[in-house]
Amino acid sequence: MTDIASGEVTGPDAETQVSGLVAEIVAVLESGRIPEPRRVSADIVAALLEVPRLWPTMNRDAGVDAAIAVAARSAARRVSAGAPFAYAVGRAQFRHLTLMVNERVLIPRPETEVLVDEILSRFRSIGTDSSDWGVAVDIGTGSGAIALSLAAEGRFSRVVATDNSLDALDVAKRNASLVGTALG
Repeated sequence: MTDIASGEVTGPDAETQVSGLVAEIVAVLESGRIPEPRRVSADIVAALLEVPRLWPTMNRDAGVDAAIAVAARSAARRVSAGAPFAYAVGRAQFRHLTLMVNERVLIPRPETEVLVDEILSRFRSIGTDSSDWGVAVDIGTGSGAIALSLAAEGRFSRVVATDNSLDALDVAKRNASLVGTALG
């Protein structure tokens, strides 16, 4: 857990400094010939701490929980081996949400954010003051990105997420529980 205001990372064994961890990850990424290894290293640390991208640069002396350091090293090895960044760190940003992702689901795309924008815009433009837009159905939900965004940002009475993959539904359920507070 990170207190952004104080720049402190709390948790057991908070001994590894951000600067040392970033440097260690840079070496792994350089050996994998990853372009811009310093930026990617800071991005890995920021993603795992769920803080803004510049936080590791601005908080070089902060301590990092041992579990985060282990996860960061693992993510760097995965990126160096060719894994997409989101799979390596186990999460992806989608609109206002941070979603858990892995190889069981596709990584949410920026183009899909446009789809959510379009849906919300069309419902808002109908001009109804109704607090109930009816039921939204997300077929092939994957990580649940669309359904969870519609539930968080829209005024649907119900949002149904379906998928023919039980693995994907497991990921979507986990994301629903992680972002539950954003759903109101």
